[in-house]
Amino acid sequence: MPVAACDGGPTCYVDAGASRLDSDGTLTFYRKPLEGGTLPTCEIAYQLGKPVLPTEWDFPPSKEAVPHRIRESQIKTLNIAEPRQSTNPGIDTEVRTILEKLLLT
Repeated sequence: MPVAACDGGPTCYVDAGASRLDSDGTLTFYRKPLEGGTLPTCEIAYQLGKPVLPTEWDFPPSKEAVPHRIRESQIKTLNIAEPRQSTNPGIDTEVRTILEKLLLT
């Protein structure tokens, strides 16, 4: 299951509304409490009847859990939701590292 940046660069900006609509499900990284743009992302996905795979930052899922849930939910296009870089410096690199461990190894 490939993981790719939108533009190949270290930062990728995508209209969150479009990615929620175009995806088959959302993998959400969050720290308690669920807040900011991540909360409405989850709410909209639920309203659209799309699966949400919540991932609490301090308790990441097992290596098998995420790919299993993606297959089980028949997700072909996955939206990745994470806290904003401006309020969580370095979050993009941390999420990319976690995704690579969960999905590519």
